[in-house]
Amino acid sequence: MRNIRRFFFVFLTATMLWGCLEENYTTDPNHQLSFSTEELTFDTLFNTIASRTQSFLVYNKNKKAIKINAIRLASGAQSYFRLNVNGVIDSENILNDIDIAAKDSMFIFVELTIAEQADDKPVFVKDAILFETNGNTQQVNLTAYGQNVTIFDNKIFNSDTTLDATRPFLIYNNLYVNDGCTLTLKQGVRLHLHNNANIVVNGNLIAEGTLEEPIKIQGDRLDKMNDVDNTPYSYLPGQWGAIYLQSPNGQHSLKNVDITGGTNGILLIGSTTQMPTLTVENSYIHTMTNYGICTLNGNTNIANTEISNCGISCLNIVGGENKITHCTIADYYEWDIRETPAVKISNYLIDGNWLYIYELQSAVFQNTILFGNRTEELALDKDTISQKNNAYNIYFSECLIKGSKINSTQFNNIIWASAANNAELFKNTSIKEVGQTGYYDFSILSNASARNKANAAVSALYPTDRKGANRFADGNPDIGAYEYQ
Repeated sequence: MRNIRRFFFVFLTATMLWGCLEENYTTDPNHQLSFSTEELTFDTLFNTIASRTQSFLVYNKNKKAIKINAIRLASGAQSYFRLNVNGVIDSENILNDIDIAAKDSMFIFVELTIAEQADDKPVFVKDAILFETNGNTQQVNLTAYGQNVTIFDNKIFNSDTTLDATRPFLIYNNLYVNDGCTLTLKQGVRLHLHNNANIVVNGNLIAEGTLEEPIKIQGDRLDKMNDVDNTPYSYLPGQWGAIYLQSPNGQHSLKNVDITGGTNGILLIGSTTQMPTLTVENSYIHTMTNYGICTLNGNTNIANTEISNCGISCLNIVGGENKITHCTIADYYEWDIRETPAVKISNYLIDGNWLYIYELQSAVFQNTILFGNRTEELALDKDTISQKNNAYNIYFSECLIKGSKINSTQFNNIIWASAANNAELFKNTSIKEVGQTGYYDFSILSNASARNKANAAVSALYPTDRKGANRFADGNPDIGAYEYQ
């Protein structure tokens, strides 16, 4: 029995010593670290605004523990970047004597803030994280672009104001345009709205972009999702609030404007007695949680414009005078279940127990596509509650409409389409596998039924499409915002 106990004591001691030896640090220069990435890249950042945190893994794939003598930034305390090593932060951006057990790993977290620059053009910054181990120095590179930005936080314009494209504008909370004032956006202006931020116009909005330098209104997240496709956040709905055009006598004009990723795009609000005017030309309104354009008793003229992928409707018209020409209205919203057609037209509004009548003086659609992934993409909602003959005047000509045929003189030369006979219309109707297939593309295919079917006399009013292509290059213009190329 005594011999057995002596055997177990020797065995246990040997095992413990062997375990200690196994956990000894390797000093072999050939035993190096491995990393989940060789370079950490930050998308364009607004200077003075802290980036979102990114991370990567450091692996010790060896059979013994490794002591990292130092983890540091090459630029030291002067770097724009900041390190967090397993929760440890150092103001000098250097940490010493970090252990990684055999076959183990640890996280490195990185963020940065780029100081305001003398030049308003984007500036490229770089650094590297250096790992000093067993006489070796390994590194992970860090890169980013910084852009000076003008910040508006609850900014109020009390007089006529013009913004140019010298710097982007970052909007927190709301941007207000007071009664009687006009906000003019010059070509190339970029407005980035923070979460829930809105543009509230109680006066007038004039946006004068060009084909080469469109005005862009979008969210402030310029980075990408951590998904398999690295999908840009700018593709997502609900990144910001809405553009409220709420003066009953406002006069608004948007030309070559890209509006993406909000809760609502444009909300035009008139009264029962006054109609504000809104002109939208050569523009792109895309990926909204609710509406692309919603008009309440407005005088609207929308032409050469794509309105697409909205969670309720791309275009919602309530009363007023409306003209829609050579537009592509396409709804393949994928972020929720959509229960409303892409286009809805009505002459009344119910708010609680109240019924408000907004007579529909006109809604004229010409050379326009109304399409999407629902069976019916046009809803005609006429007041039957008040039992009065309130105006409801609509007219469609040379349009491609997804839905059941309507036999009426109000519809002239219409191509009525279903999923069965119009499966091939647009180049790309999905965000799925965006890295492989690309993003949504609502330009038409060569065999699309919209080819060569537009009214040429109407097309002559807009002889080039939204991207500047000649509609008459092949002799016969196409329906929609895009001529086949």
